[in-house]
Amino acid sequence: MVRRSLQFLYFYYIALPLISIVAIIVSFVTILPPRDIVILAGPEEGYFANVAASIRNELRPLGINAQIEHIEDTTHIIDRLSGADTSGPHLGFVAQDLAATPTDRVFSLGMISIEPLWLFSQATGDIRNIRDLKGRSVSIGPEGSGVRVLCRRILNLYGINESNTTFVNLSIADSTVALEDKQIDAAFFLLSAKTPVIKRLNSRIGLQLIGIEEAEALSHKISHLERVIIPKGAFEIRSLRPGKDVETVALPVTMIVGKEAGDTLSALVANILRENYAWETLFTKDYELPSFVYHELEPHPAAKDLYESGLPYWVDIFGTRYGLMISYAAHPIVFVFLTAVVIFGFVITYAEIVPVLISVRDLFRR
Repeated sequence: MVRRSLQFLYFYYIALPLISIVAIIVSFVTILPPRDIVILAGPEEGYFANVAASIRNELRPLGINAQIEHIEDTTHIIDRLSGADTSGPHLGFVAQDLAATPTDRVFSLGMISIEPLWLFSQATGDIRNIRDLKGRSVSIGPEGSGVRVLCRRILNLYGINESNTTFVNLSIADSTVALEDKQIDAAFFLLSAKTPVIKRLNSRIGLQLIGIEEAEALSHKISHLERVIIPKGAFEIRSLRPGKDVETVALPVTMIVGKEAGDTLSALVANILRENYAWETLFTKDYELPSFVYHELEPHPAAKDLYESGLPYWVDIFGTRYGLMISYAAHPIVFVFLTAVVIFGFVITYAEIVPVLISVRDLFRR
């Protein structure tokens, strides 16, 4: 009997606590963010690539090495993330109509920018609106790109297609060169206003920015498309580039994360977006972004909470990496730990109070 009691005490006071500590440590290791991740971005000259590079630089001090994969067929980024496992790819972007796209295997980390549809043509030519593109040579982007999908859909509404117009499938860089060298009549770009390519094209005297007068109507015909105004002089006040307000359409840019990437990585990236993409742009006010605009995408809980409430208390104690991990990825572990503490407390209290009660009973009996 004494031997069994000693065995129980050894197990309860030594083995069980050690096993619990090891289990908690192993559990915390499993929710650490991956050391190496892959970000799917668009062409090197595009906005996706610029944001991906910024996130890579922000993640490096947190011990995460991000590799950027540049692809032209940006409309397939969400498909690749949906089929990914823990080895990646982990992060990507969407700026497209998602009505026919499966989205159940990704989370939204929020909209971070608006990409207008830019139409540039030769300033000396006779193209003055989108209808004048019929019968011309027009670059609409490479196969699978977001700009190509959007352009074909919009141009079709105007009766402009391959049967009456020459569509050229050039990359951003090649479209820019072809336009400047007058090899094509016009080119479409779906890029942020901050992209160097857009600033370069708007500074060219020989080029003009063409507006889309039916932008408001188009915004009601195509999902997630919205009407925007590029203000007169937005790129150059002195020489007025553009020379007047230009009306066009735009798509929201949202960052997405695969559900297998883990809550810790999602929280870390969401915090980077919150700190770097909340400021005023040509089309948004301070603190309007990041936001959730794609109703087809489920917002990541950590991102939603960070945007609404800011950094949690644990960050002040443990730093950004571990504070966000404890706040958004370790809830089950913390629950188990606290439950174990409570159970241990009850058992210890019971083990200590029972002998006292027995002694009191024996005292009264005597």
